[in-house]
Amino acid sequence: MSEHRGALDTVALELRQALRAAPESLRSTEERLAQMLLALPREKSGDTPMPSALTRERILITRVHGSAAADLVDASLVLRLLEAGEERRRATRSHAWVAFLEDVLESADVLRPSVLYPRLKIRPGPLRAIASSMRSYFRSGDYWCERTGIPRRWILEARGGARFRVARYIATQLGGFRPVWQTHLPPLPPGVHLTEERYVRSHLLIAQALRLHPRIRGIASSSWYYDPRVGDVSPWLAFIAPLLVENGCFCFEIPIDGPMREKALQGSVTRRYASERGDYAPRNFARLWSRDAILRWAERQPGWQLRRAVSA
Repeated sequence: MSEHRGALDTVALELRQALRAAPESLRSTEERLAQMLLALPREKSGDTPMPSALTRERILITRVHGSAAADLVDASLVLRLLEAGEERRRATRSHAWVAFLEDVLESADVLRPSVLYPRLKIRPGPLRAIASSMRSYFRSGDYWCERTGIPRRWILEARGGARFRVARYIATQLGGFRPVWQTHLPPLPPGVHLTEERYVRSHLLIAQALRLHPRIRGIASSSWYYDPRVGDVSPWLAFIAPLLVENGCFCFEIPIDGPMREKALQGSVTRRYASERGDYAPRNFARLWSRDAILRWAERQPGWQLRRAVSA
C-alpha cells in the first residue's frame, strides 16, 4: 500500500503540470466535474443519474478537445478522488488506478480500470461514479466505445433492399438491439492518419474488452469511410471495407446528413477537390459487428494470444 501511495505522489506532480499547460476551457471543465464528483454523497452508488451526466460531459470533451485531452481530464478526476481521504486509503490498495494514471502520462493504449477489471471492488461514492462512467464510455486506441443500443431507425433507413438483412443480422448474430458499444473516432492529432496498423490495434483493444464483458453483443457505428468505394478517392482507406466484410461485419448504406458529409470532405483536400469536380459524393454506411465475429477475427491477428495472457 505504501508503494502505491508513493507512486501516486510521483504521478500527481506530472499530471498537475500537464493540466496547467492545458487550455483554460479544459481546466475549467475539469474543475467543474471534480466539484460535482467530490460533492456526491458517499452512500450514492454508481447506478445514479450522476454517471450518465458525467458520461455526456466526457463525450463532449472528446469531441471538442480530442482523445489526449479526455485522457487528461479522466486521469485528473481520478487523481483528485484518490487523494480525497477515505478514497485514497481504499483505492490505493489496488495498483489498477495508479497504473492507469501512469499510462495516461505515457500516452499508452490502455483500457480504463473498470473495463479491464470488471470485478474491481469500489465502495459507493465518487470513485464508483466515475468508474461507472468509464465503463459506459472508454478509450480503445484511437476509438472510444459508448455503451448504448443499435438505433432502430437503421432498419427503416437501410437502402438497397437491405432492411430484412439488417433485421436478420440483429436477431441472429447479435441477439438483440442492446447492449452494444457504439464506436466513435474523434479528430486525430495533426499529422496523424488512420492507418491499417492503428485501426487493427484499436479494434484488438475492443476485442480484449469484449472478452471481459460477455453481455456486450458487439459494436455498431456509422461513417463515411465504411463506404466500399472510398478507396477510389482515398486509397489509404481502401483496407477498411474489405477488412469488415471479410470478417463477419455487416455494412449497409443509410442516409448521410450534413455533418457527416462535412466530416468526409474537411479532412482531405483530395476528397474535397474530387467532390467539387463531381467525381466523389460522400456516402454513409452503418456497420454491425457481432462479438463472436470480432473475437474470431482477433484470434487470427498476430500477438492476440499474448494480449490475452497479459490481460488475464
